[in-house]
Amino acid sequence: LYLSPDQALQGGPYAYYLRSKSKKLVVKIPSGIRPGQRIRLAGMGNEGKGGGKPGDLFLKVHIRKPMMKAIKDLFARRKAS
Repeated sequence: LYLSPDQALQGGPYAYYLRSKSKKLVVKIPSGIRPGQRIRLAGMGNEGKGGGKPGDLFLKVHIRKPMMKAIKDLFARRKAS
């Protein structure tokens, strides 16, 4: 799950498409979420063994860097090499 810094700070609803089940979900993002944290969606995971009920789906949070910060980091890495 990739969020902008503003989305991570403010939280709120986030539209997410779950490809494995061809389903659109609305995920509630808690305000102030940090990179690497996970959001659990109960019962949205894979089917259980032997026809059991589905497990939980975990979405790992990544926060995108603003474009200028990403460009500056790229140049800084090239300079250091």
